[in-house]
This record gives sequence, structure tokens and C-alpha cells, in this order.
Amino acid sequence: MGWQGKTVIVTGGAQGIGMAVTRLYLFARAGAHLAVSDSDPEAGIEIQQTLRAEGRDVTAVVCDVADEDDVRAMVHAVVAKD
Repeated sequence: MGWQGKTVIVTGGAQGIGMAVTRLYLFARAGAHLAVSDSDPEAGIEIQQTLRAEGRDVTAVVCDVADEDDVRAMVHAVVAKD
């Protein structure tokens, strides 16, 4: 499956295991846009800035995945970006 033109949402992507997945760049190297979702806005902005400085196509989105409304808003924000 090609990832060119696709968007991948990594939840918890600014910390811990989620950040490790984000930083592997597997999807980004394959041409995907990364949407990094995290409940910590500062951590999200930090990983976004770091990855953009490395030439990655990434957007940080604040989201608490335990909150259904937050998840819906995050998905809508990511879809609107595309």
C-alpha cells in the first residue's frame, strides 16, 4: 500500500511510545502527512516544530482520546487540513 497523499494520525504521538512511532518516520518517508495527536499542547507543538525542522510534513492536534468529542474534533481538523 502506498502512503503518498495519505494522512496518518498518531495518537499520543508527542510522548512515550507514540513519539517513538512518530519519530521513526516510516509513514513520512513513504510520503504520508503525519497528524500527531496528543493531550499535551506544548508537547505537540514541540514535536511538530522538531519534525518540520527535519523536513517532515506534520501537524500537531490537541486531543484527549478518552473524550469522544475531542476525537471527533481531531478527525475533523485533520480532514479539513487535507
